[in-house]
Amino acid sequence: MINKQSSLNIYIQKLINNALSKRTIDRVTINLFLKRIQEEKLIKRQNLSSHFCVFFLPIDIQKKKIYLCHHKKADDWIPPGGHIDENELPIQTVIRECREELSININKTQIEFYNISVKHIDNSKHTCKTHFDIWYLITTKEQPFNFIKDEYYDGKWILLSEAKTLIKKNPDFLKIILTLQKTHFLV
Repeated sequence: MINKQSSLNIYIQKLINNALSKRTIDRVTINLFLKRIQEEKLIKRQNLSSHFCVFFLPIDIQKKKIYLCHHKKADDWIPPGGHIDENELPIQTVIRECREELSININKTQIEFYNISVKHIDNSKHTCKTHFDIWYLITTKEQPFNFIKDEYYDGKWILLSEAKTLIKKNPDFLKIILTLQKTHFLV
């Protein structure tokens, strides 16, 4: 039987190798990811304080719009996302979380690995202290999503310029999102 933890390590290692070729991904973050995958216990169930998660950012390339949600716990506008479950690879998490959080079904052809980030969480109410986030883009057309009301106050399609006024507490997320101007929304 194949060890799923090893599969997740291998999958993330391949993403990091892909990240090395992207000029928009910070080298310090790459090194933090490489160090963290060596520690193993990559999912929340195995390590409550430090684990891997995914963000998925729906984008409409023609309209140059993205979809963000006003997250209740983060109290900020961020991409939807979630924790990687046991026996799940990040791309499977994206598919599951799209269905759970936005009530949409997507397929692998719509998903593109985009970036990585490390988020330190300073909230004594939560066991999560560090998220190693793997960012994916979901290519779709602008459409209404039925976002999960338990997790989000609101969700909407916006232009990149609007992200600057909405994202208040996560400048590192804003920086990643704004790179879309160079990579996908070329004038």
